[in-house]
Amino acid sequence: MLDVEVQGGKAHAAKHSLPRLRLLLERLAPEERPVLVRGDNAFGNEGVMAEMEEMGQRYLFKLRQTAGVKRLIERLWRRADWQGVGQGFDAVDGELQLAGWSHARRVVVLRRRVKGSLVAETRSISGVGAATPRTTWSAATSRHGRWH
Repeated sequence: MLDVEVQGGKAHAAKHSLPRLRLLLERLAPEERPVLVRGDNAFGNEGVMAEMEEMGQRYLFKLRQTAGVKRLIERLWRRADWQGVGQGFDAVDGELQLAGWSHARRVVVLRRRVKGSLVAETRSISGVGAATPRTTWSAATSRHGRWH
């Protein structure tokens, strides 16, 4: 963790923390920046992702399960190249361009068995180059040892 900023209860959206996050990252030398900026689904939107891409900052943000995300999950579900990535998760990646996004982005879909059923989660990831879902998992969990 690099910094914590506490704000009023109504100022919790990513848009309120983005200016401070950007300032914090820009003050760091490239070799001091985090491997990935991770965030929940409040960060998985065009504004935040575009700013991270503009800065050359790699990120991993959870995506809301919109209709477009659900269609991607359905397409990827049938693929045979899911990889076990640890902690009971399997992962596969694909590409997605949602309405309102300026371009297509790499998305990693995770699934695991919960009470006998397979459940999927999605993350948008940028700047990891040719990283596999397994190395993406490793980078995302290296700090705390578990997926957020």
